[in-house]
Amino acid sequence: MQITYDRYALKIDGERVFIRSGAMHYFRLPSQAMWHDRLFKLKAAGYNTVDLYFCWNYHSPAPGVYDFTGMRDVDALLKITRDLGLFVIARPGPYINAEYSGGGFPGWLLAQRHIPLRNRREGAFVWSDAYMAAVKEWWQQIIPRINASDNVLMVQIENEYGTLDVEPDYMQALYTLTRDLGVKVPLFHNDLYVAGLYEDIVDLYAFDNYSVTQFDTDWREMPEIFQVIDNIDTTLRPFCQNRPLFVAELQAGWFATWKGYSYETITRFLDREHIGIVTKSLLGKGLTLFNHYKAIGGTNWGYTGSIETYTSYDFAAPIAEVGLNTIRLYEAKAINLFLMHFDLTATDETTLAEARIDLADDSVFYSIRKNTTNSQHHWLFLRNLTTLPKTTTISGTQEGSDNLSVTVNPFEVLILPVNITLKNGFTVVLATTELLYQDSHCLVVKGNRDATVVLKDYDQRMHTIAVDALAPQGYQQKMAGGLSVIILGQHWVDTAWLEQGQRFVFGPQLMLPDNTYGAYPDNNNYLTLNCNSTHPACLHDYPVQLAPLDPIRLRLHHWQFFDEAPELKPDYPVKHSAFQPIEKPHRNFESDFNFFDFDRLGYYEGDGWYTIMPESPVKTLTLKARHVWAVFVNGVLMGHGSHLALIPGLPDPDSITIDLSKAPWQTADSKTSNQIQIFVSGLGHPKGFHDDAQTPQGLISCQLDGVDLDPALVPVYSRHRVFHQSADFTALSENYGIALAADQTSPIVRLAVPFSLPESQTQEAPWGVQLPSDCDFERLDIYLNNQLIGRYWDACKQQDCFYLPSGLLQESGPNGLSIVLMQFKKPLTLADSQAIASKIKIFPYQTITKYDL
Repeated sequence: MQITYDRYALKIDGERVFIRSGAMHYFRLPSQAMWHDRLFKLKAAGYNTVDLYFCWNYHSPAPGVYDFTGMRDVDALLKITRDLGLFVIARPGPYINAEYSGGGFPGWLLAQRHIPLRNRREGAFVWSDAYMAAVKEWWQQIIPRINASDNVLMVQIENEYGTLDVEPDYMQALYTLTRDLGVKVPLFHNDLYVAGLYEDIVDLYAFDNYSVTQFDTDWREMPEIFQVIDNIDTTLRPFCQNRPLFVAELQAGWFATWKGYSYETITRFLDREHIGIVTKSLLGKGLTLFNHYKAIGGTNWGYTGSIETYTSYDFAAPIAEVGLNTIRLYEAKAINLFLMHFDLTATDETTLAEARIDLADDSVFYSIRKNTTNSQHHWLFLRNLTTLPKTTTISGTQEGSDNLSVTVNPFEVLILPVNITLKNGFTVVLATTELLYQDSHCLVVKGNRDATVVLKDYDQRMHTIAVDALAPQGYQQKMAGGLSVIILGQHWVDTAWLEQGQRFVFGPQLMLPDNTYGAYPDNNNYLTLNCNSTHPACLHDYPVQLAPLDPIRLRLHHWQFFDEAPELKPDYPVKHSAFQPIEKPHRNFESDFNFFDFDRLGYYEGDGWYTIMPESPVKTLTLKARHVWAVFVNGVLMGHGSHLALIPGLPDPDSITIDLSKAPWQTADSKTSNQIQIFVSGLGHPKGFHDDAQTPQGLISCQLDGVDLDPALVPVYSRHRVFHQSADFTALSENYGIALAADQTSPIVRLAVPFSLPESQTQEAPWGVQLPSDCDFERLDIYLNNQLIGRYWDACKQQDCFYLPSGLLQESGPNGLSIVLMQFKKPLTLADSQAIASKIKIFPYQTITKYDL
């Protein structure tokens, strides 16, 4: 496959191809089966390309160590894309952003704070041989795998990069290294600033566009947010004289943060109107390469998410985190179907006067583009960014099609054909509704408005088809000189699927990769079209009747409860080798970071305990810690708090001084040692966009009576705490906690329960965990089969339903669910824990009925 390009489009083996891409994060979908499921649905929605970040952190737990097996097998991932007939845009970093912890840099590299990541520190260029050597090591692992896949269209170097002085050496070095590693396809970089950065280094210049990132005001009240899109032909064409316009990240959603807008708010704002307007507006400017970011939602399972994002990374994407289609997918699918069957790969913008077209109301005019090979072929783009519908008449296209009326609805873009020749030789002289599909026998158009379709057959005879505004589930079929014109209401537009390019299937909410279709039990609407068998081969007759079925239900029994803070027991560090002494290292960092943070200790993520053993009582302890912390003396809570700052640069937390004068210190004749225990629950690293990826977590600094804690003088032990469940939930060891007795309390309690999914041959469902809304807990972690799949913070309350990723969930056989509760201000009793457990539910997000045609 030879990849070239010209000013209009990417060329594959010499043929221009419109690239319709959607982004998927395989590292947020923890199984190959999930990859196949989501990519199948992406292909079914008319995308021909998938955009893939390759995440360094996900594959490299230690220097020189790489894992490409199982849910990390990128060779299998690329094979799935080939098997499904998808092209690939490959993005191997080294930095990916993606709201990923550390921006995708591995923990072992983040810990080396003397190395300036991305050859950049505080926005200024700082070259680092050590950093470049690490990048080369990563690319030597990943790029040969990318090269081996013959469906890769292009490779990105770096991501959204810039320095204060726009220094080019780093980007040039990456370009040279990529070529040295054998990459033959075009290389690109995406410019977040839309300023032509590094366009003279890369082959393809790309930019990102996120028009809506604030949700206090509805974007419909701010038409100025489309200024970048509306002016790209003038601002970016100078950089793209001989290459196509390319949006590497075109907004199809947005992410939710701990203290930000909820997904309910984001999805309400970013509905089908938004994805339709931004995509069609760019088409009106000649765009032929777009990548919807993201097309497929995911889950921040484990510690994949940066500190600003909570568990769900649904992103308000067209294909939701749980694998269900959204209304935004249906809008994207209609655009993709149109682009599949009508050629917009080579057009130039012209004027209404040059096209000899008149509009009675030109306030709805956005652009008009003519085909480069036939100056009579035009695509007319009408746009309405007001709250009221606008009606205009179109004239001048050709005799018999003058003064046709068209209404542009509020916040809508229409793409209308003018003198477009169809595959069977007919010409659409003018249509005042949008086209969806064509083959040699039929033309499919939208019927969501009163409209007219004027056709001219190959004998130059004119045919006028009147389109009545149809109800969502209405449809019509009319003949025009041997051409079947299918008119669809909005429901049928949304549920029309082109099956392997052979036939249309109408009615299912989604297509499934096991040669079945999916519908929700309350929907029995399926379209039967009785067509002349010699004509529309794309249509299929199928009277399907589905009876509504009861939703799948599941009950949880046999909960068990464990004290997960055995570290608070006397002399625990002495008895348990899981605690390791902290040694004072030779200082090798260029900043004032001390010895206690997780990166320094090699933890990188998760929860940790510190135990300090002073020889005598102290009056005060002063600390800085991220992100949730609690201090105990001899097992008694003395103070707790949290720190989460979502601003660029992530400043250090404030110092907190805790009064220990009234702590339960041991007397001089006691046989046990005094212990100060500090628990810290870390949420991960920042995403590094502002050079803050190396911000430490855990215990940042600690003073006893105003003196810096020195492990050479006062023994300090640390332990990386991992909450696991055993297969039978009864193992009692240092890795599983201790059974919670009725007369005990604990600030950290694990609730564990086995469960199996109900079996059904006719139904399937994505599953989730629902937390009770009336229970008192400060922090909560959810583990499924030993994997962290949910994090809750009472101070934020952004998410109380958590997806159980199908890659970690056993569909047949037993599963283990653990809920780790952290409640410091009022330790939990067994009765408290039982009350909470009784209200936790596992539920299906949506029951899907499967059927064959």
